[in-house]
Amino acid sequence: MERTVRELGFEIGVFNPCLFHNKEKKIGAMCHGDDIVAVGSRRWLNWLVKKVTDKFDIKSQMIGPRATDKNSARVLGRVVTIGSEGVQY
Repeated sequence: MERTVRELGFEIGVFNPCLFHNKEKKIGAMCHGDDIVAVGSRRWLNWLVKKVTDKFDIKSQMIGPRATDKNSARVLGRVVTIGSEGVQY
């Protein structure tokens, strides 16, 4: 996975190699085993999903603030919810 995120322009965290950041696209990501959680604009998150899907067989979920978005998802055994008060878990 590290090679893939580097190819996509991400920098690997210095103090935590499970954290990635793409400054150009303003995406922050965390990897734990085979789970990845990323935050950023919808445009660039869709780009990231497409690029990772090109290399790996993945399932993805996206939550967001729009009325048509899902407002919660299970991540690492926890439910993450986005609402009027922000993101909660």
